[in-house]
Formats: sequence, structure tokens, C-alpha cells
Amino acid sequence: DESCTTQFYHKAPSSWTRFSTNGYSVYVCDRLITEIQTERNKFLPNETGGALIGSIDILRKKIYIFDSIYAENSVNEREYFIRGDKTVLKQYEKYREVTDGQICYVGEWHSHPDGCPTAPSSLDIKLLRDLTEHMAPEGLPVVMIITGKKKLTVTCGIAQ
Repeated sequence: DESCTTQFYHKAPSSWTRFSTNGYSVYVCDRLITEIQTERNKFLPNETGGALIGSIDILRKKIYIFDSIYAENSVNEREYFIRGDKTVLKQYEKYREVTDGQICYVGEWHSHPDGCPTAPSSLDIKLLRDLTEHMAPEGLPVVMIITGKKKLTVTCGIAQ
């Protein structure tokens, strides 16, 4: 502004958890992991989920995931979750604008109810395959995170 003043903001750096999958190191912000687990608990016994936002370093084979976008019109059922699309594109475009295009869509996350493993189900594997094909023209990997009561599983799909 015209006053040419500066302000100091003290913010503790984020902590991250590293997962290795399919030749990639996937770093997930611990704050996001907590948010995902909170969302899961809010919807139990049904599943829930969202789109994952972050950045991809193809050369170093690293993916950084720091946020999720939740859709208002999602279908949350006991045996499955279908992410809606209402408000997702608008929120995503806002991220792109604020970061000058430095972030991107990196995949999807969803929860599994208590008593179910966090390993991808046959439906999850099909979805990961479809997402991988969708990202193939750009040569980008895609991430699927599945969260359960005590475990988080991260899987990376890579276009061939």
C-alpha cells in the first residue's frame, strides 16, 4: 500500500509425514492428516472424502499435499463415497489464482469405516486407474489417500 510498511508474522513451520509409494515420496502436511481424520469421524459410520491439493516435483519424484477441498453435494454412504463437484472448481480456481498457478490437483482421499482395512478395495483400484488415465496426458502422477480409524494408506498411480 502507500504507507510502504511491513508486518512481521510469526508462524511455526508445518510438520509433514513422508510416505513412499510407486517410486515417489509423498509428503502430507500433518495438519491435513488431522483434518482428514476429523472429517472421517464426523461422518461415521459413513465414508467421506475430498480432492487433494498440493504440488508435484516430477524430476525429484516428490509430491507435497497440503490441503483438501470438500464438495457440498457429495454422497456419503456406509460402503462408498462419491465426491460431488459443487464448489470444488471455484475453490480450486481461487487456490490457483492466489498461488499464481503454483499448486495443482494431486488426487483424492476418502475414509473407510471402522473395522475396514485402509488398503484400496477393488472399487478404489478402479478409481485410481481412472484417475491415472485422466492425468496421463499431462504426465502427472495421482495420489489416493485412504484413512481408517488408526491408519492412513497412501497410493500413487503413475501413467504408463
